[in-house]
Amino acid sequence: MIPLAAWCTRVMGLRRFLIVMTLLFSLFSVGCGLSSSLTAMILCRIGQGFTGGAMIPTAQTIVRTRLPPHQLPVGITLFGMTVILGPLLGPVIGGWLTEASAGAGAFSSTCR
Repeated sequence: MIPLAAWCTRVMGLRRFLIVMTLLFSLFSVGCGLSSSLTAMILCRIGQGFTGGAMIPTAQTIVRTRLPPHQLPVGITLFGMTVILGPLLGPVIGGWLTEASAGAGAFSSTCR
């Protein structure tokens, strides 16, 4: 989805595209939490990766186009920290939630 993000943004508009991807990501998260089979969970995780991958270049576009030039270094740094810390801390927190409660809790927490 990352290569198509720029085209989809031009077709749908930046705001609408980001809202649609966020809603789809949340729906796939609910699907993971409610899945009763491994196949359903894998399909929902693929959907999460597809929609989550679209949000990264879109968010970077927002940072680059909306911030004034003197604030770009701070904006890009904070964006980079978010992109790195999400995949780093997500599995750790998800694993802890899975051990501490039911397995579906790791996916349900993203929708709160």
